[in-house]
Amino acid sequence: MSVAELRTQLTNLAAQLPVSSLSTARRGAEDARASLTSAWRGSDHPSAQAAVPAASAASDRLAGIIEALEQAVEDIAAYNERL
Repeated sequence: MSVAELRTQLTNLAAQLPVSSLSTARRGAEDARASLTSAWRGSDHPSAQAAVPAASAASDRLAGIIEALEQAVEDIAAYNERL
């Protein structure tokens, strides 16, 4: 495989990473978390105690995944520049 072919394959790989769509999903998850927090605030219903932390944990995990993918895209671009 030539260097040019490797660059092309790495660039294609980076383009396939779903960073943009996950960023949109992250905003939706954060909005949902805020809505849940507001809706359950002051409630003594048993679900209130579990729902808000679960939504927060899911949003935090999604943020971590997005950060890792963004870093992967940056790493691929940096590697391509060094080739």
